[in-house]
Amino acid sequence: MLNPAANRGVIDVYSSIGQHLLQLTVADAVFAVPAYHPQRDVTLKMLTFE
Repeated sequence: MLNPAANRGVIDVYSSIGQHLLQLTVADAVFAVPAYHPQRDVTLKMLTFE
């Protein structure tokens, strides 16, 4: 995954380490959001009144 806006500032100054760390931060940011979490389900549930 390439992110041109974030990668354009990395220019041959410790490029192997810098780009590796940059890829880790981009990967952590993308995969930090869970796809589905049942406790955060905010749908309204109607109760039946008897």
